[in-house]
Amino acid sequence: MEPCLSISEKINSDIQLFPNPTSGIINFISSSEIKNIEIVDFQGKIVIKENFNSLNAEMDLEMLQKGIYFCNILTSEGSNYKKVIIH
Repeated sequence: MEPCLSISEKINSDIQLFPNPTSGIINFISSSEIKNIEIVDFQGKIVIKENFNSLNAEMDLEMLQKGIYFCNILTSEGSNYKKVIIH
């Protein structure tokens, strides 16, 4: 059973991101169209936001400091949150 996050939010577990951990470029692959991706720091601040209209996306995270970040990935099917480590 999927956890209920909100009425309009659905977890899409068909999203892959790699390499993780990364030191720069990160790739996203989804079975549903990726609309946008937000990279959020540990304090909840959006540090990068990019729009896409594709099943695949690539982002350059090289300018970010080393640490743990969260990816809020909005697809045509709903939102998904993934953790990414920058080393």
